[in-house]
Amino acid sequence: VGWLCATLQAQLYPGAPFAREILALELLHSAATELVPLRDAADESRLALFLSSHLWTRDFAITLMGLFLSTWDRSRSLAIQLLLRFPLPLVGFGTHKELSSLLVPALRLTASPRQSESDAGSLLLRLVFESYVRKLGWRVPLTVIEAEWKDGTTPHSDADTSREKVNAMDTATKEGMSVPDYRSCLEPSRLYLSELVAVLSQRLDQLAPAFEQLRTGGMSTVATGMGT
Repeated sequence: VGWLCATLQAQLYPGAPFAREILALELLHSAATELVPLRDAADESRLALFLSSHLWTRDFAITLMGLFLSTWDRSRSLAIQLLLRFPLPLVGFGTHKELSSLLVPALRLTASPRQSESDAGSLLLRLVFESYVRKLGWRVPLTVIEAEWKDGTTPHSDADTSREKVNAMDTATKEGMSVPDYRSCLEPSRLYLSELVAVLSQRLDQLAPAFEQLRTGGMSTVATGMGT
């Protein structure tokens, strides 16, 4: 069975044909969903060890995240379903600093004008919300991370800044993340959604001059056309 899982995961390479990619994902999804409910108490530890060594790995998690950029909706759907079944926190993303390294590309992708990339970023943000915010109760300050990557700084790399931020956080966020003071009393899910709305609002504000230029430019073109 371990050989089968490894073989199926090897089919999920960039540019894989649709039939190959979907078949591999469907079989891996079946293994993840059907094996666990059928286990009995005597086999629980053995099966858990099997899943940890063959399915719930960092490499497989990264492969599934890469599929968020897939052309096919079914591939993206199966990828997020599998990731939401992983033990938490995800292997390799067990600290807030490591989670920041996942959120930076997520925010960058959502800002992309390409639909496939913005959709991939949205799925990454959903994964963080479902796995870390709702299930683990982590407080994730998206506005802080957005500001830092736009400034070209590494999230929480400065020791003094990190220490200052940690002092403003509760016990769920003592690994380097901070939240704006006025949102520090919100529970994790409401904080995350509030921060997401704030990020979108900031981006729209930055686009306002461009929208105004398009609006006035369009009106000028119409006026010129009417004059002729």
